[in-house]
Formats: sequence, C-alpha cells, structure tokens
Amino acid sequence: MTAKVISFINMKGGVGKTSLSINIADKLSERHSVLVIDVDPQFNATQSLLMYRSLLAKEYQQDELFPALSNENESDSANQESHARLKLEDESSEFFTKLSDNGRTVLQIFQPSTMNRHADIIQHISENLHLIPGDLNLASTVSGDTSDKIEVLDKYLKDEKLNESYAYIIIDCPPTWSILTHASLFASQYYVIPSRIDFYSSLGIELLQKKINLTLLSSMLYTKGLKHLRNLGIIYTMTHGGQVYEVNRKKKIKESLLSKKIDHLEDVSVFDSELPNVPSAAVKFIMYSNVSSDNRYSNLTNSIDRITKELSEKIGNEEDL
Repeated sequence: MTAKVISFINMKGGVGKTSLSINIADKLSERHSVLVIDVDPQFNATQSLLMYRSLLAKEYQQDELFPALSNENESDSANQESHARLKLEDESSEFFTKLSDNGRTVLQIFQPSTMNRHADIIQHISENLHLIPGDLNLASTVSGDTSDKIEVLDKYLKDEKLNESYAYIIIDCPPTWSILTHASLFASQYYVIPSRIDFYSSLGIELLQKKINLTLLSSMLYTKGLKHLRNLGIIYTMTHGGQVYEVNRKKKIKESLLSKKIDHLEDVSVFDSELPNVPSAAVKFIMYSNVSSDNRYSNLTNSIDRITKELSEKIGNEEDL
C-alpha cells in the first residue's frame, strides 16, 4: 500500500479549506486509514479534530453537546449547548498545550535536530483517523533561510514509512505561499483547490498556479527527484444551490483560467460536486458526521459523500467506489 498524499490549498483564507479537508478525511476513514497533517499555523484542523477526539471518547453525549438537534425548543437548549461546548474546547485545548509543551506537534518535523519519533507526534482521533497536530510556532519557520526545509516533510513520510502505513495522507496547507506550502506540495502527489465562487478567489487560484510552476515544478530539486504533482481540480465551497449569479461567475472564472494557460501545468478542472453554504454548521457541530442522521443537514453531509467519491474517481481508487 502506498498512500495517496493530497494537499488542500488556496492562496486566500475563508474559503472552507480546513472544513473540507478534515471532513473528507473523516469520510475516507470509514474505509481506509487516514492521516491528517496540519501545517497551517492557524491550526484550525487541529482544534476541530482534537474536539472531535474528545467527543468520540464519550466524554460528552451527542444530545448534551448538540441538544438543539434533538430538542425543538432551541432557546431552552442554548445555555446547555454553550456550556458543554466550552468544556469540550477547554479540555481539548489543555490536551493540545501538553502536546505542544512536550514537542509533539508538526513543528518537530521542521526542526529535524529535535524531532521526536512519529509515534509520539501522531495523535489518535478515531479508529482509522490520525492527526499530526499543527502549531502556532510554525510561523517562525517561514523566516530566514528555509531552503533546507523543502524536503523535510517528504523525507519524514518516507523515513517513518508513513506512506506504507496509511491509505491517504491529507495535508491542510496555509492560505498563503510559504516554505510550509512548498514542503507540503513537494511531499504530495495531488493537490485540491477549495474556492468560493468570487473574483478574488479566482485571482488566488491563478497566483497559486504560477507559484507552483515557478517555485516547485521548475526547480532542479523537484525534477531530479522524478516527482509528479497532479492538480485534481477546484472544489467550490459555500455555494447557494446553482443561483444564476454563481453560474455566471463560474463561467467567467473558467474562461479566465483557460485564457492564462501556464506552462508545465494541466488545465484546472472543476469538481461537479460542491460544498453548500450552511451558516450554522460551524457553531452547531464539530464534524459533519456528527449530524449524519439529521435530515436538516442532509444536503451538507451528502455533499461530502459526493465530493469524496469524485475525488476517489479522479485519483482512480476503485476501492472507494
């Protein structure tokens, strides 16, 4: 078994990148072993997955943390829900602090001289879902001379044989170009571009493509390594059900990208499946699987099913279909 290593990246924040990556990872873990690596200094993936870990450990019951899902009178359950969620956040943050204080985060990978064994860094989230936690201090790795860090993540995966231990490795990248992004893509076989349907996001996609070409694909280090990075396409997020203005914007974005074909890069395709906009999702539950049996959120959970299936088809993994 050789892991499919997939980076989720966009040059613009606020596009649902982390929500998409961790929920796809969660869905894939129903049938495969999955490792999430959080290299975004904001470490939102880490926060969500550690809270999810506590929830799955049955420190809280589903109806205690999300009483509104089983109680028609949401106002009566608001205080209970808020209290339970705050407790969950406090306990997961305390756990993360211990990990950070003991050097058990992704920062160790970018500091090879102090790197711990991978068994000490990787955290168990659920039966088939594991996490290498992010770290706020990652921001410091982008300063100074970082040329020696381009290969460290790729080398780490190989040295620790993680490519043989997992079916999928999902990397949540920063919403900007840095050595963290560069190292993530260097270690990846594929990348996905989550994006909102707006003008600024399309500019970010164009900038990302240029950066990948000039900084990664054209480098001697990359070509000597006989590596290949494949763009799986754009996944539109926070969509509103095919409204006319979105249809027109998607057409304009596609025309713009096609008109600016970049050397050495494939045309950017677009996933047929999209992640709908559900404003209450971020505050009502941690992961979409928390509400898989609730019909009110079926549009959201079904979209993750469709996106995950389409991603598997693009990679060519028939086991997922």
